[in-house]
Amino acid sequence: IPKQTRSGDILILALRFPYHFGPDTYEFEEKVFTYRAMNGAVISGSKRRFFADWLVEVEKLVESLRSKDANLIILGPVPEWEKDAQMRCDGQWFRVSSSDCQSPRSAQDILYKEAISSLNKLSQRHPNLHIVDTLSQICVTDICGYTDRRGRNLYWDDDHLSDYAAINYVAPAIQKAIDASIDH
Repeated sequence: IPKQTRSGDILILALRFPYHFGPDTYEFEEKVFTYRAMNGAVISGSKRRFFADWLVEVEKLVESLRSKDANLIILGPVPEWEKDAQMRCDGQWFRVSSSDCQSPRSAQDILYKEAISSLNKLSQRHPNLHIVDTLSQICVTDICGYTDRRGRNLYWDDDHLSDYAAINYVAPAIQKAIDASIDH
């Protein structure tokens, strides 16, 4: 990517934080987690180490982009749901919303506190790095829900935002980050 980058370019990075960096989840337990390090070594059982290694590589990328007067925008984490959430939580008129279709915002903050703090510290050191607080866009109150207050789905499955959520909740924050990148 850095070789193809030109002045004024903006690279946007989105990834599944829980899958790659989060604690044990319903889908990918840390004890079976492996990744290939940049030196080719296979590392097992440490999402925390993977996140630390990833931050080092992101910093290298940001520095490379800065030398070319380009910017990086990273979309922060969003809540994910258990596999059968779509069947239980889909905001259709014939389904009664279940309490397990909601999560306290404070629980999400605790879950992602370290990752968000690390990203914010990195962005303070690099003016061409912008972090979109995606969590705040999706969890607009003290409750994070599978649907919004109007009953519209924020997800199309357990871990992918719906078009509706992307357009109405996340896109405005991404646009602000793009504007900040252009103004910087």
